[in-house]
Order: sequence, then structure tokens, then C-alpha cells
Amino acid sequence: MQQSGAWPVEDGLSTSTFAIILGIRTESASVHMKMQINKGLHIAHTRLLDVAKLGLPAGCEFLDTISPQYTTNLVSWGAIGARTTELQVHHKLTSALSMPTSFKNSMDGSIGIAIDACCAARSGHVFLSMGKEGLRSIIETTGNLDVHVILCGGASGLNYAAEFVHETCQKLVKAGLPQKIMIDCSHGNSSKQHHKQADNIAHQLESEDTSSFIMGVMIESNLVEGCQDIPASGPAGLKRQFLYLTASLKVSGHGDSWLSPMLEASRSSIRCTNFAQM
Repeated sequence: MQQSGAWPVEDGLSTSTFAIILGIRTESASVHMKMQINKGLHIAHTRLLDVAKLGLPAGCEFLDTISPQYTTNLVSWGAIGARTTELQVHHKLTSALSMPTSFKNSMDGSIGIAIDACCAARSGHVFLSMGKEGLRSIIETTGNLDVHVILCGGASGLNYAAEFVHETCQKLVKAGLPQKIMIDCSHGNSSKQHHKQADNIAHQLESEDTSSFIMGVMIESNLVEGCQDIPASGPAGLKRQFLYLTASLKVSGHGDSWLSPMLEASRSSIRCTNFAQM
């Protein structure tokens, strides 16, 4: 089971990607506010297949509990968003997923809800859902042991610094969970300013004090830097290859890129850590 996809902005739909592990988020409504679920599922599966052909692993945020069945075979990593981490239906969904899946901290920045969600998803569940044949079915799961938490900031402020990593690890140990954390460099942890993504992350990846706890980072990136709002002229005025609503860094290519130096710094830090551990 999974949920995912990418819709080109020229079709009036949204695309959102993560660096390092490619992440794609799909909504079922276009900027024209017309529900296009059939089209979305088709485009989502096609885009994920294109990514798989490149040899890249795809990671997706699961927004609902039905559409994941259509893309299970093409997703390697999953995430449950801050708004749905506390929902029982998503705990049950995650328990059925066959790939590592993460829970983001809550909107207010609390990590306790995400840890509770991990504990729930590691256990088996029985619930009603759609089976592989597309029919209403009774689903029985054995649990997903490869769950982890994501620090993404929140109303209480940033939470990616070393002190928050250590605090989270202490809570994970108390809950009997592995001390593995992913850090979302965007959203609340960048104060919605995309240039601030990954501040201090490279230092933590290099430090023996925190490097063993950080399993990965999430970085918003796209072909064109920044974001755009829907213009007064309507969706037809949106620029191609340009995200709307969520600001992102520019992927390496022509012109300046904030993403390449960031990734290079992170890679250098990881190399230093690996060498020190040899």
C-alpha cells in the first residue's frame, strides 16, 4: 500500500520533491479546484515508474488510506505528515506498508505523538480497507518494524539542533524504539525560508555526538528556485516548472544553486564520520 505521484504545473497541478531520496506528493485536486482523481492516479503511477527506470528510490507522503494500493510496487520509503500523524487510520496504514515509513512531529512541534504513532504502527492490526483486487476487504497486518520519526519543527519553533536530537533519542529509548531520526530541513525548521534549509545539519552529520542518530534529511528542491502564488489572472498565469505554495531550492543545473553546496557539505561530513568510525 502507498500513495504518491507528481503532476506537472502546466496541467494546473502541483509537484513537490525531496532531495537525496526523491519524494513526491500528490493531491487529488488541481489548482482549478476540479477533482481529477483518475487522472492523478494515472500520472502518479507513470511518474513513479519513470523515476524507477532511472534507478532512483522514490519516497512519498501518504495522505489517505486507499490510493497507496495503486503505487505500492514503486515506493521505497514513506512518510506520514504532521497533520495525520496522530490519526489511528494512518497508524494502521503504516502497519501494512512494506517499506520504512516515518511519522513527523505534530503541528505544534511535539515529538511524543510521533513516537506513540511509531509504537502503534509496529504492532499488527485488523481493519477494513481495499484489497489488491479493488474490493472491500478485511486487512490483517503484522506491523511495520522499520518506522522512525521526523523532526520538522512546528508552532513551538525549530527542532533540528543537537539538543533536540538528543532529547528525541532519550524518548525513543524510553519507548523501546531505535535511536534513528530524520530531519526535515524545510517547513517549520526553515521558518518557511527555503535558503535556511539544512543550517547546522552538516555540522551535526560530522559530529560524533549526533551523526549516528541522524539517518537522513529532507530538503525541498525543484527545477526553479522559490515558489509562486496563484496570480490574479488565475491558474492560467502560473509559470511552468515553478512550484506554487511551497518554496524550494533550485536543483543543480544552469545558474546558481543553493542545493549543490548544501549536499556537498553534507556528503563531506558523512565521509568524515565514516572515516572516523573505521
